Amino acid sequence: MSKVKPESDSYHLMRHTIKLLSELHLKPTPVNYTVCYEYAANSNVDVQNALDRLLKDGPGANDASLLVEQIYHDAIEEISLEKLEAAKARVLKVIETVNGSLGEMNADASEFDTLLSGHVAALSNSPTIDTIEQTISALQQETSQLRQSSSRLSRQLEVNSEEVKQLRSDLQRARAEASTDSLTGLKNRKYFIKELEYEISMAKESGAAVANSLLMLDIDHFKNFNDTFGHVVGDKVLAFVANTLCQKLKRADTVGRYGGEEFIVLLRNTSYNSAMEVGEILRATIAKSRLALSNNRTQLPPIHISVGVATQGMEDTVISLIDRADRALYFSKDQGRNCVTGELQLVQR
Repeated sequence: MSKVKPESDSYHLMRHTIKLLSELHLKPTPVNYTVCYEYAANSNVDVQNALDRLLKDGPGANDASLLVEQIYHDAIEEISLEKLEAAKARVLKVIETVNGSLGEMNADASEFDTLLSGHVAALSNSPTIDTIEQTISALQQETSQLRQSSSRLSRQLEVNSEEVKQLRSDLQRARAEASTDSLTGLKNRKYFIKELEYEISMAKESGAAVANSLLMLDIDHFKNFNDTFGHVVGDKVLAFVANTLCQKLKRADTVGRYGGEEFIVLLRNTSYNSAMEVGEILRATIAKSRLALSNNRTQLPPIHISVGVATQGMEDTVISLIDRADRALYFSKDQGRNCVTGELQLVQR
């Protein structure tokens, strides 16, 4: 299916979006329209890849609606609308409280100014000692009241300052959660794609050769773990593989869950040959490990992974680099699984 180029006018972009909604039998809800618009505009790599697969598979209307909603949450939404609304409400509450305190302070200050003017007038008319004493007493009382008002404002500002700090912390945590896969703790697909986009754009801007490599990894016969032992055990297998990847890779590398039982790794400053070695280390480490059921210590079958390797070139885009690593991965699958295939091996064949 052809996509509209980014430079197309808004009218043709809208028509293409509506046509896409019709092809997928989707209602024009805000979420559905946003996903189809992003695809038509060719402006979001993750949306393009996910929707391409959806168009190729051609699921029913119910499936399409659910999948498009998942694409929206994975590839477009950064922080949930509910969290943003809650944050906005808290900020408005802080502003309202500060404005109220300032209003009270201003009212007290205005009253104090009026009283001072009255005292000046009283003292200017041949005051007696009693008049001066009364003025001093009144000034002490009024100054004390103003100081109390100022103190209340200061305390309120301190409370609001702490609330703002907490709100900032909550938003930072929400942003972190939005970029993290909740099951494995790895970066999610959306975050990983952004990281890869950044690395590729930086390489193109600098014009210097960059030795970044990409690994695509898939757990072999993962469905058997779910079917035989249940999804709880399947989740533990996913978490184990994720943890192993993190332990064996450098801190500079980025590990993500690409979807389902598939993982993706950005190896920074790593040549093709070194990336092949890393892929083999990961494969062998996972293959020789053994997991057991916690209830009866039954040992699970060996966990095997297939790996595809590609190295970033100067002309690469996110799509082209992932595509080469993905084709290498599926060549590993075709070769019997539990092995590592590099993109150069595909060229040689």
